[in-house]
Amino acid sequence: MTRATRETGAHDDAAGFMRQPSGRTDALVLLLGTAIGSALLLARRPSRVIDIAWAEDGARFLHDAAARGFSSAFETYAGYYHLVPRTIALVITAVVPVEWWAVATSVAAAIVAAACIAGIITVAMRVVRSRLIIVCLWWALIALPVAGGEVVLSIANLHWYLMFAAFWCAAVPVRQRRINVLASLLVFVAILSDPLTALLVCPALVARVITRPWRESRLMLIAATVATVIQGAASIASLSQRTMATAHPGLSAHVHEFGLRVVLAELVGVTAATWLAANLAHILVLAAFGAVAGVALSAYFAPAQRWRTLAFLGAAVGINAVTYTLQGQLIGSNAWTDFVGGDRYTVTAAALFISALAFAADGIARGGRRRGAVALVAFSVIAVAPGIRDFNWGDERAETPRWSDSIREARLECADGGDRVLIPIAPAPWSDDLSCAIIGDSAP
Repeated sequence: MTRATRETGAHDDAAGFMRQPSGRTDALVLLLGTAIGSALLLARRPSRVIDIAWAEDGARFLHDAAARGFSSAFETYAGYYHLVPRTIALVITAVVPVEWWAVATSVAAAIVAAACIAGIITVAMRVVRSRLIIVCLWWALIALPVAGGEVVLSIANLHWYLMFAAFWCAAVPVRQRRINVLASLLVFVAILSDPLTALLVCPALVARVITRPWRESRLMLIAATVATVIQGAASIASLSQRTMATAHPGLSAHVHEFGLRVVLAELVGVTAATWLAANLAHILVLAAFGAVAGVALSAYFAPAQRWRTLAFLGAAVGINAVTYTLQGQLIGSNAWTDFVGGDRYTVTAAALFISALAFAADGIARGGRRRGAVALVAFSVIAVAPGIRDFNWGDERAETPRWSDSIREARLECADGGDRVLIPIAPAPWSDDLSCAIIGDSAP
């Protein structure tokens, strides 16, 4: 490596590809990616829905922040810390009028999710040669079909975005200090928002230390270690908050679920995948095994991206096995046969799977003009079409009253002598029990 390369932090791969985005380019990608991505994420829901709080967003995070203030940031829920959603809730309850809390929560969730995806793109620019693949990957992550249900515009579900963004940061080393600092910070807050992130990040960091000079990963290693120790201690101390089932899904259930919610949902969209599963026998098994075999085979023909393709594919399979098992243990054993419900548990695996496809397509595209053209067209269709088809899929909030309307009605109840009012939130029968001191009066 030349001295110039060391100083600029250029990243190269097995094919000698090097791209050195400037600090201005990185900032532009982060800002535009976050702004446009946020607008698109908000557009995935009707404007009315943006004013409806979702589950833990209102009943737990906003409620706790309003009731107990800064101390709520250090409280565990469901057995672990939720640093990012609790921090967002603290800021909202401190500076936003109560009737606008739901809107502020939706906007904040969109901004953070879009920022995670924009961060992934700044990393991808350094190791993916095809700009077409980079743009299509960005769209695929923004319009991820399985995120269209309860995940989009929910701060309680931001940890799924943080999780796959943290894996990108850990699995794709970047030598430029400014990116390394931001990536390490993202890994830190992601682990402190969900302990499962450590299961993805730590093996990737171990692989980095084995294959590269450890000093390149020193900052991220420190961040991941400190966050894992803190989150691990909190999780152990809070085990009683979780009631876990003793049974586990079998291999057949894992294969069927992976074939539907990860493979088919990303290849053809949730709507078409559900129809195929209901009408074609053995399609889920064929999809699961075919996808794993196909991506692994494509990695053979993509030497420049072989290990990244296999790493992201392996991470998708592994984390999906963990989250699908947790879905049944936390929601109930009937969830193991409900492949459509509980879609939030599949978001990280789906994002990693489409990332593996992006690396495979980029590697194949470098191998020859004709083969490369086929790979680019195929990935573009896979990445773009399902998101367009299911862009507004899975709205589960439409039947719930607007938060702002409920607050205005609650103020009338408070004026009549009430002390506390239940604010309805989605999905029914969730609600937020707010005191009239927080709700305030109806005076302009």
